Amino acid sequence: MLYLGRPYRALAYFILSFLAVLLAIVLASRGLWPAGVTWAVPYYAVLVAAVADSIRIARQHSGGFVGPWYTRWHGLAALVVALVGATLAFRVSLYEPFRQPSASMMPTLRAGDLFFVSKWAYASRPPQRGDIVVFRLPTAPDVRYVKRLVGLPGDVLHYDPASKRLTINGAGVPVEDLGADPENANARRVRELLDGGPHLQLWQLGFSGGGGTYAVPDGHYFVLGDNRDNSQDSRYESVGFVPRENIVGKVVRIWWNPEMPNRAGTVPE
Repeated sequence: MLYLGRPYRALAYFILSFLAVLLAIVLASRGLWPAGVTWAVPYYAVLVAAVADSIRIARQHSGGFVGPWYTRWHGLAALVVALVGATLAFRVSLYEPFRQPSASMMPTLRAGDLFFVSKWAYASRPPQRGDIVVFRLPTAPDVRYVKRLVGLPGDVLHYDPASKRLTINGAGVPVEDLGADPENANARRVRELLDGGPHLQLWQLGFSGGGGTYAVPDGHYFVLGDNRDNSQDSRYESVGFVPRENIVGKVVRIWWNPEMPNRAGTVPE
């Protein structure tokens, strides 16, 4: 549309493309979106409409025309660079989308969840106990994990794999047994009452993860998966304590899951 000299129509389609994605998320959150259907369907519908409209307008200028600066290649290139720069700045400084690849944070996050991470959540305050964070793996900085932050710098934690109970600075963290997991007969759901707020956990019956006592160094944090018996986290040498500079941001909202679209728009606790 810019190439054809129609800036307002270009802006209208640009806004419609965002509204189309928002419509998919709203419908999914209300249980009105079929599983397995991509959120991009309404977006593609807007794109097809825009292409068809562009072809119609282009036929009106079959003899050529002289348009404003943004219809020329250098103007279009400048606009593309500006748009890409704004997108990168948004991802680097504000929010970045991620995908949960595993079941290590069940039942809070499920494999396939697409969620946003706030990059500026810790701009004016340090990470808090109970936050769900994305971090660069200390032993492999190119790999990113998502876990729950449970230990602050200076904390001494003990995790007993037999009872699956967590102790922080000598005080046991209260838990509430919620009974059998409705999706897995060999697991139980538990609500853990961290001082950062209550959250759900999954305890696998007949299994136990790593355990021990851990003194968190200054400038570092201790993380655990909510699926305590199926999570590689700070209990293991492959992860260990997470330096502050490795924390990418805080998980703030799930925006899509292709197999469970009703999770769209939910805030993980």
